Amino acid sequence: MAVTSFLLLSQNPDKIVADGGEVCTIEELDTQKAIDSYFFVLDGDDKDSAIEMLRFIRSHPNTKIYLKPVVLGAGVAQQDTILSAAVDAVSHTNETSFPISEEQEELINKIVATQSYQQKITSILGQQQISLRILRFISSRKHIEQVPIMTPELLTGHSYPMLEQFFDSVDESIWKMLELLKNQHLLEGRFISKAYHCTHCESAFLNFMETCPDCKSANIKSDELVHHFRCGHAAAMQDFRTGDILVCPKCQQGLKHIGVDYDKPSLVFSCNDCQHVFAEPVPTTKCYRCGRRTNPEDQIQRTVYAYKISALGANVALFGQEQLFTKLLKENLDFMDNAGFQRVIVLEKSRVERYAISTSCVLVIDIKGLADALVELGERGLGFYKDLVNAFVETLRKSDILTVVGRSAVTILLTETNEEGAHLVLERLMENIEHIFEQSLSIPSNAMGKVIPVNNELNMNQLALSLSS
Repeated sequence: MAVTSFLLLSQNPDKIVADGGEVCTIEELDTQKAIDSYFFVLDGDDKDSAIEMLRFIRSHPNTKIYLKPVVLGAGVAQQDTILSAAVDAVSHTNETSFPISEEQEELINKIVATQSYQQKITSILGQQQISLRILRFISSRKHIEQVPIMTPELLTGHSYPMLEQFFDSVDESIWKMLELLKNQHLLEGRFISKAYHCTHCESAFLNFMETCPDCKSANIKSDELVHHFRCGHAAAMQDFRTGDILVCPKCQQGLKHIGVDYDKPSLVFSCNDCQHVFAEPVPTTKCYRCGRRTNPEDQIQRTVYAYKISALGANVALFGQEQLFTKLLKENLDFMDNAGFQRVIVLEKSRVERYAISTSCVLVIDIKGLADALVELGERGLGFYKDLVNAFVETLRKSDILTVVGRSAVTILLTETNEEGAHLVLERLMENIEHIFEQSLSIPSNAMGKVIPVNNELNMNQLALSLSS
């Protein structure tokens, strides 16, 4: 079957498409032609529909769909600045010609080229954590820096157009996610600016005011402070004015020459509401959205960065956090997938029951802190995982077989091992795991373990769940 160059996503089946293209609805994104197409083009005639289609693409569970380049077709949708920046290219041609220029095609070629790692991703289908989806998206566009755009249209005051499509709503969630990934050294940040956000509602739109320290009113005025050299009297300029001349209200002497008769060392402030006179106003902020008044230092101060993928981030984007651990286990131990492991358990159970001279045990260790380890360790995460795998290598025998159930439960078949021996292995492994977590993270692993003789009825799908019961 010939690969379609591009798919035009439109609810209008009669939409004119250039050679090499085909009209496609959102409902058809699960078809093979969508997976095999070169890129998507959004119908630019309807802005709301284009936004909906883009969000649908980026939320799709198939990596080969949500990472695909997207072009915004000609039409009124291109008038939306954020939408135009959220796609990979914007068509400047009419709908009867090829929707992208040679320059844009080169850009899309780069995106497609960086997606070659998709073939290596362990799980292409399935809902992935939003952090992993973002890492894979940025990694697939590693030549493009994710630069924020200042905009009054969003509560946060800044937009990351390409990345916002992965979130259900545009709020502070994207800021927290990007800051987290940067702190994990999965993203690299380039300083753009500083921004204050309301501590109550996260709005970036704050009114900075100078207020009276007595009654908190912003209805204040300033005047020059006049200091009379001869008598030492100091007061606001308005207190010295008598018509067009300056006269000291204390000694009644006229002030003629600044620097000779008087000076103006600073400003003095007064409140029009309570008439309080003061040297310094109190700065405060009032949120345009929720109306709360807060001291500036108590508001949320964020650093605005432009982001790109780090070397560690690219590695996690390829394997994922749990997949990386599984990959290392496969490289160092006798590893089976769940289906193969179940078949071996059935055979081992039959052998034990038939000869009745020995037993074997299944050992399950659920390392609850595994998913958070790479988050905390950042660049040191790969070394941590290697240490963890070495703990299994040093404790287990070559005849032992293991698999991974769920996200973090390692399930091991200990052949020719009774319950007492299995508990000794479990104890040794748990001690080693705990030691590695303490050394690397200074936190407990929260690992849980269980020994199950193979002569029991084993349900592989419930092994990990049984640990929490």
